Amino acid sequence: MPGTTAFDDLNKHLAWFVVSKKRFPANVDELLTANRLPKPVLPPGGQLVINQKTKTVDYVGPK
Repeated sequence: MPGTTAFDDLNKHLAWFVVSKKRFPANVDELLTANRLPKPVLPPGGQLVINQKTKTVDYVGPK
């Protein structure tokens, strides 16, 4: 998933969320809900997490 257009869009939405709300979302679900985005389909065992250090959405799990 990293390097895809959908993944890039999530990072853009994260940046917008941080600027508009002046905080990071509690989790990816809050980010998706605030931006009215569909939940992405991930491989079994995969999950998306917000990395506050790099200010990105990271994929964790099998490829």
